[in-house]
Amino acid sequence: MNQQVVRDMDIAVIGMAGRFPHAANIEEYWKNISEGKDCIDRTGVKKENFVDAYGQLDDMYFFDAEFFGVNHSDAVCMDPQFRIVMECVYHGLEDAGYAQDTGDREIGLFLGADENYYVWNHYYSKKYSGQTFDRVSMFLQNTLASSISYKLDLQGPSMVMRAACATSLATVHYGIQSLLNYECNLVVAGGVNIREYDEGYQIVDGVSSSSGALRAYDENGDGYVPGNGMGVLVMKRAEDAIRDGDHIYALLKSSALVNDGSRKAGYHASSVQGEAEAMVKALELSGVSPEDIQYIEGHGTATPLGDRVEIQAIDRAYGSFTGNYQVEIGSVKSNIGHLNVAAGIAGLIKTILCVEKGMIPPTINFAKENPELLKYQGKISVSTSLHPWKKNGVRRAAVSSFGFGGSDAHVIVEQAPEVHKSAPQAMDHFLVPVSGITEAALERNIELLKAFIAKHHDMTAEIAYTYQVGKRHCRCRSYLILDAHGEIVTESVNDMFLRLKSLGERYVGGEDIDWNAEWEQKPSRIPTTGYAFERTEYKHPETEFVSAQRTSVKKRVLIQDGLSDSRYALSSYIAKRPEVKLYLAEREDRNRSFVIGDPSEVWQKTSQNAERLCEASQIHLIGADSSAKQDMEQLCRLGAAYFLSVCRFSGSHLTMHQWMADNEFLTENVHFLRFIIGLIRDASILITKDDRLTLLNAEKMKEMGGAFDAAVITFCKDHPEFADIAELLAESVHHYMEFAQGKRNGNDILRQGGSINSLQNVGQTATTETVYCKLLAQILKQGKQSGSELSVMEIGGGTGQLTGEIVKQLGSEQLRYLFTDVGKGFVQNQRLSAKQNQWDFMEFSVVDAMEDLTMQGIAKDSLDVMVEDNMLHLLKDLPAGLKNIRQVLKPGGYLAAVQVILTYDVQECVFGILPGWWNYKDSVPARERPYLSIEEWKRCFREAGFELVLSFPETDAPELTNTAIFLLRKPENAEGTLDVVREERLASLQKNAGSAQVMFYRNEDELAQICNSLFDAEQLLCEDTCKITAVDTVQKKSAETTLLDELKTIATEILNIDDIAVDEDIMDYEFDSLSVLILNANIKEKYHTDIGIASLYELGSLRNISEYLENRMSQESEGGMDHGDQSAAEEEKYSPEDLLDELFE
Repeated sequence: MNQQVVRDMDIAVIGMAGRFPHAANIEEYWKNISEGKDCIDRTGVKKENFVDAYGQLDDMYFFDAEFFGVNHSDAVCMDPQFRIVMECVYHGLEDAGYAQDTGDREIGLFLGADENYYVWNHYYSKKYSGQTFDRVSMFLQNTLASSISYKLDLQGPSMVMRAACATSLATVHYGIQSLLNYECNLVVAGGVNIREYDEGYQIVDGVSSSSGALRAYDENGDGYVPGNGMGVLVMKRAEDAIRDGDHIYALLKSSALVNDGSRKAGYHASSVQGEAEAMVKALELSGVSPEDIQYIEGHGTATPLGDRVEIQAIDRAYGSFTGNYQVEIGSVKSNIGHLNVAAGIAGLIKTILCVEKGMIPPTINFAKENPELLKYQGKISVSTSLHPWKKNGVRRAAVSSFGFGGSDAHVIVEQAPEVHKSAPQAMDHFLVPVSGITEAALERNIELLKAFIAKHHDMTAEIAYTYQVGKRHCRCRSYLILDAHGEIVTESVNDMFLRLKSLGERYVGGEDIDWNAEWEQKPSRIPTTGYAFERTEYKHPETEFVSAQRTSVKKRVLIQDGLSDSRYALSSYIAKRPEVKLYLAEREDRNRSFVIGDPSEVWQKTSQNAERLCEASQIHLIGADSSAKQDMEQLCRLGAAYFLSVCRFSGSHLTMHQWMADNEFLTENVHFLRFIIGLIRDASILITKDDRLTLLNAEKMKEMGGAFDAAVITFCKDHPEFADIAELLAESVHHYMEFAQGKRNGNDILRQGGSINSLQNVGQTATTETVYCKLLAQILKQGKQSGSELSVMEIGGGTGQLTGEIVKQLGSEQLRYLFTDVGKGFVQNQRLSAKQNQWDFMEFSVVDAMEDLTMQGIAKDSLDVMVEDNMLHLLKDLPAGLKNIRQVLKPGGYLAAVQVILTYDVQECVFGILPGWWNYKDSVPARERPYLSIEEWKRCFREAGFELVLSFPETDAPELTNTAIFLLRKPENAEGTLDVVREERLASLQKNAGSAQVMFYRNEDELAQICNSLFDAEQLLCEDTCKITAVDTVQKKSAETTLLDELKTIATEILNIDDIAVDEDIMDYEFDSLSVLILNANIKEKYHTDIGIASLYELGSLRNISEYLENRMSQESEGGMDHGDQSAAEEEKYSPEDLLDELFE
């Protein structure tokens, strides 16, 4: 029966912490999963056999070293996995309420981590080769758990474990065993996986996804997408957790860990029998019937073989009991990618949240069932939407994780038991201590605490107790005193308040308080906010991988123009030689069509022109008239009250969602509605805290709203120069309700009743945008270089206001101008306008800046200048849009932007009803309106990788302008620039070989200087050197062995057998899927021909493969060269091998 019984072998999960792609904490993680969000980042890099996607972890190099007492040198040397998981473990203990420095320290730590690539890369790099191995060994994997246990004073078992992809579930399994064996009283278990996926990953057929989408259990699933992340659980024996009043997320009923052994086709293959055995053991230990399991979080890597085997294993295991089971399956890997050693903990945390919240989220990227699922219809199905638990009773689920090579883990999860907790003792005031390592951290922790109290004001006693006994008490201290309703009290004559204030002052003074002595009846610990770490970036100055073989480079080779068509093959070969350090002398491509010389001179001239143009245009800025500005602000407040007074309030305390639903407002208008409510937040009428509304004075709101129309009339009389904007405001306010409910379009509202004239007047006189378009065009004229064509692209050109000004200043000579907009109508209108003006140099295209521009016909590194007029703020994701823009600019190219940077309330009140105005997402911190300040724009540009050349004005100046010009530059390469072809060749060469350094020259004298710097006799007494300036090369092929013999050798080495019959099907020799992948990779590397996995299966025997390969090579050879055969003419030419051997003879 589906009843809950807590056994003495059940384990309670009392704390969790994690960081995953697009999720800095568990709350964000659940939000992303429940909303079905794709958290895979696409980098935009285009390479052969390469996918530009992976699950990225933000700020992976950042760490609060001071909090953990780690010095700068050690922080730099520590693997990012060490740093981030250390923070994660602490946050997990905080979440459980056991992060204090005192008390029971019998806490076990079981962790798994990926290889320490970061550490080894820098040990083997030349710059750091002087570091001793003893020094490096301090930061290797075997010290991970013990170093954290040392820093946090954890005195239970401390172990690092590895079981490939099953690692993190293995840590949970052994953590459970440690608790049940009473080796410790609390356990932290989990895993971390961080690799430096700079751009994406190489495609491996049948293993990694060719599309960059992980489609678990889908018919088109073709492999996984890698990802970074980590997670930990804090576990305790269930009976102890219930006794101590801990918050319990869920119970772990059992866990099982087995190995496939040799029960499969090959080492790399999956095993139905092994996976099923792990499931059966876990079910038997749990005492739970398979019929009571509704959801299984599967391994789900989307590999064709892996998903099929897993589905078979589920049926074999769950069907072996009664056969009457019915489960939904899913895989969080579809959202965040495959986290390798941290994959299991990611799935387990997801499942715990599912049973806690009673909701099963969708598995994304799922369109059509894997054919294997069709065999088990009615038993196994994939969850495709967010929905409640279907069965009544106790919610139970399971989690699987299967490691490469044969480790299989399965865990049974059950919802937390309902525990009767006695009410905390009655008190009218509570003291909440709060601290930080620094004053800044303290202030941030106070802010987080206040926000948490506002959301949980009914749990005052629990908050106070958890902060007292569950947090570390750092040197910088403060406290809050709360009343029974969660309100902060600063002054009172209440005896309890005065006693707590005295206690708080003692705490701030550094006294260690016995907090438990303050309670007669202790409240429960609850999950609260995590410590606000002050992270700083710690990163080696060099991050490129240098293999162990290359630590003793003794030969330097310089190739002039080594990335050219005739010499690239030679460069590729030499770069792979371990004894060679390759230098490429490349002719610099520095032909500039646009250059800003002295920015200060440009700024001065722009300032003079701005003053003249604004005066000539008779622009009236509200910010320049303090009286009008003040009256307009009051008018906006009255307008907000007018609208809110006709809204429905079903109570005085509502959530934003409930209030919007009551009024039938569209969810897409939430930003606008928050803004309107914010206008009267200071009038003590309606206030908001987080997502809650509190109506304080309905009568006053109605009174203010009733005064709006009369106030509009008075304003127009007192300030006739701003009457047009006031009339537009009235027109908008009167139709807010229709707009918010989606019944009227903002454009229609502003155009009705002759208000279009007001709109035009406002556009011409209330903003400096038009003038600043003229100023930007004049700046472009100053920077245009004569003698070369200037390529300009306008993004989001709209009505063409900026277009006309630029063409007027630059003329048509040596100008290539591409006008773009996301709207087809705008593009068509400008096409007609250009035709009328005979602007034959212009091109037109429909372009969306939120999508990869290189996929929309704009070549990478191709533009001299990108211009825009007040469009960037409308991008849904500003950082992503700026990244797209940056990649199509040439190195040293410019982004020239006109942006309205300061809005008054009236601009949002009027134009905020227009489509797209509130389109942005909250990717810029603290962004409450579409427009940003000048400093905020500068920060966004800087974070997007641009260099600021000019900002006019330099700071916000509302009395002078509400617009700014920004001139940004894409950084050049360190010493020069390459054309697109050579840039791609260099990237490919460095990725495959990692041993090539480019040095630029513009003439023969500079080339000679490079040679002298590299081949100085005093520098290179012990080094062989050579310079190659010309060579003809062909690849020789050995005739000593036949192609079939070579293939046979490769195949026997892969299988580790003595012989293989060349005419028999290789599948008969236990060639599993991975073995075939390795065979294909060997063929591709040795013969530069990709046969493909499917073709290898179809060809079958080595003889067939040999014949097929020989034909392919013959066709691909320019001269039709047969394997093992060479013409006399070719024998006279040097191969790269011969050349290098002769040079170093």
